[in-house]
Amino acid sequence: MRNNILYILTIFTLLNGQSAAQIKKQIKNAGLTIDQAKQIANDQGYSDDQLQLEAQSRGIELDQSKNNYRNDINNQNIDNANDEVVENPSQNNVTNKIDNSELSFFGYNIFQGDPGIFQSSSFGSIDPNYNIGPGDQIIVMLWGESQFRQEFIIDREGYVFIPEIGQVFVNGLNLQLLEKKFFQILSKVYSTLNPDNSDPTTFMDVSIGNIRPLRIIVLGELSQPGAYSISPSTSLSSSLYYFKGPTINGSLRDIKLIRKGEVIKSIDFYNYLLSGNVPNDIRLQMDDVVFLSKRGKTVTIKGEINRQAHYELLNRENLLDLINIAGGIMSTAYTNRVQISRIVPSKKRKLIGMDRMIMDVDLNKVLSNEDLIELYDGDIVEIFPIEQESRNYVKITGNSVARPGVYQLTPGMKLLDLINASEGLLSDAYTNTIHIKRINQDLTSQLLTINSLETIENDSKNNIDLKYMDEVYIYNYNQLNNVFNEIKIIGEVKNPGLYKFHQNITVGDIVIASGGLSENIFNVKISITRSLSDNFKPKIFYFPKSKNEYIDFSNINNPNSDINNFVLYPNDIISIYPSPKNNIADLVNISGAVYHPGSYPIIKSNEKVSDILNRAGGLLSDAYPFASVFIRNNEKVKISFDEIIKNPKSKDNFMVLPGDKIIINKRTNTVKVLGEVNAPGVYMFYKGKSLNDYISIAGGYSVDAELKEVWINYPNGNSLTNRRFLSPSVLDGSVITVGVKKNEEPFNVTEYAKELTSIISNIVQVIILYSAINR
Repeated sequence: MRNNILYILTIFTLLNGQSAAQIKKQIKNAGLTIDQAKQIANDQGYSDDQLQLEAQSRGIELDQSKNNYRNDINNQNIDNANDEVVENPSQNNVTNKIDNSELSFFGYNIFQGDPGIFQSSSFGSIDPNYNIGPGDQIIVMLWGESQFRQEFIIDREGYVFIPEIGQVFVNGLNLQLLEKKFFQILSKVYSTLNPDNSDPTTFMDVSIGNIRPLRIIVLGELSQPGAYSISPSTSLSSSLYYFKGPTINGSLRDIKLIRKGEVIKSIDFYNYLLSGNVPNDIRLQMDDVVFLSKRGKTVTIKGEINRQAHYELLNRENLLDLINIAGGIMSTAYTNRVQISRIVPSKKRKLIGMDRMIMDVDLNKVLSNEDLIELYDGDIVEIFPIEQESRNYVKITGNSVARPGVYQLTPGMKLLDLINASEGLLSDAYTNTIHIKRINQDLTSQLLTINSLETIENDSKNNIDLKYMDEVYIYNYNQLNNVFNEIKIIGEVKNPGLYKFHQNITVGDIVIASGGLSENIFNVKISITRSLSDNFKPKIFYFPKSKNEYIDFSNINNPNSDINNFVLYPNDIISIYPSPKNNIADLVNISGAVYHPGSYPIIKSNEKVSDILNRAGGLLSDAYPFASVFIRNNEKVKISFDEIIKNPKSKDNFMVLPGDKIIINKRTNTVKVLGEVNAPGVYMFYKGKSLNDYISIAGGYSVDAELKEVWINYPNGNSLTNRRFLSPSVLDGSVITVGVKKNEEPFNVTEYAKELTSIISNIVQVIILYSAINR
């Protein structure tokens, strides 16, 4: 530990001549973190302010809770600049969020990503005018007759130490002046570098290696103004990504670079957003100030424009400039009028007499640069759409038209021209009546009737002129005359429903068309119901005719069978009825404590419960027949399995039906006590205990118990009420229930007397009235 302390003290003592990378490398070699090194230095008398000031001048962040410098690239000691805030004199609560309204402010969302993605690498080219300073690395190489390669780090005073020469001041020199100075100095030591009477045989190259990050100050409309460390190759435009650009209140059109107290450059970021170029961009230098002005005149454009948004405009820019910046108008824009909603400038409100106003402008003149429309801050420009529907069309519809649809209305187009354009009418067209729906000027509609196609062909007067949006209706003869009749099939076929009627179609044809008989249906009876025009009662045909006979698929498949020779009429109804013999094996399910639980088919008409038990292998040793259940139609049936097992001829051993369920339960060895007892719950079954015994085990009756409502339900479904002198016995699986007292109101003598008096009074009045009537 002592060695580490001495090492750290040495580091901070020699801090003047070290770069950030070298200092961090030395701390790492000592096996310490920056926080640990800082703590050791504090213990030795260095204050936090001294350490922070010294570290900031070297580009080191002592607070590791902030973002550290990125790792060295390819294991070389080259520090990438990051977006770390070195100084933060004021924390601003303004955030750079895009407006939540329907339209956004143009351009600001480009800064919403990770700043590290946009930062330039330290490997970028170095500005020839870059002025070197403390912490920068200089690489000098000689080759030829003399060979020499040396790396120098400029100390905090601006010097480098060259062996055999001494201290050389290089601070503030650019690369050209630096190379010239080194050439003059090294020529004194290496004569072959610049001989007097011959050509040089030694050559020199000076380059800059690792360079210190630049520190710039960013002020104005940004979320976190202060000092930022950036790459030396960063330009004014690319620096915006380090601090996520200006807030929405900040300008993208006037980004200033202040150097040594003077504004030396201003860029318009819209140039980059719209063209990818930034004219007059410039590389930044140490201690440059980037100032983000307040957003200037802002105008909104919406509607039929390619980029609806809020835009910042320069004072010289007008409506046409705004349209160009917004990507131009869409092809659906209405160019006869564009509307501007304006907040009247405060100085003009008294003169104009209003605070807001609407202006309609001819967009055609704007686009042709005839009208130069000045815009004001807060203006809202709306470009309207053209009509959504075309008007120069006519339409012909109907399934008797060869090519129905919409057609262009040409000058002088007549009805017959439209029919010919649709490639004529089909042979089933109804030509006695043609309807034309026409839209009037007041948007009402009227129906025009052409009585015959022949009159159109023979009389030019009936071949009327068509107008915009006329719709011509051609009807189908067969539809009008109900030629397209149907046959209906219902019952046991795979696809029952309506099928199209054809001449000479038979019953077998429809059965085959419907997919054949339903699954598991093999024998059926078929009926055909036919409505006769001369009789209100339908006529019914049966196949086969005998009531007790049925047909199968072989009859349907036989072309000589009756059903394949019975010709159907329009609107016949075919009904397919299944034979009772079609039923597949009916099943009874048995589960629980039997050797072979499962579903068993009913193999005889008088199959009984005992038969199913025997076929399931009988009961297991732990089966409890008394608690077993028989279910039919989802309801429990009370039967005694004990009686059935002891005596198969017992009346409880009745016949089973399809869908019956038998559940053979096991012993639970428990008794459940519910209701108004002090400790309701489940208790162990004790053989020989009575109902009253279990009431006692459950803590006795509660204060609300109704002693007249105490009963026991046995596992077989039977139940008994408790008796005062002879308590029922309890069996395994029983459920004991104690009822609750009803809340009866106490007898009120006063109320009873009032009601009785009222009744007597009514009776007396009736008697008096009756006596008066009979006098």
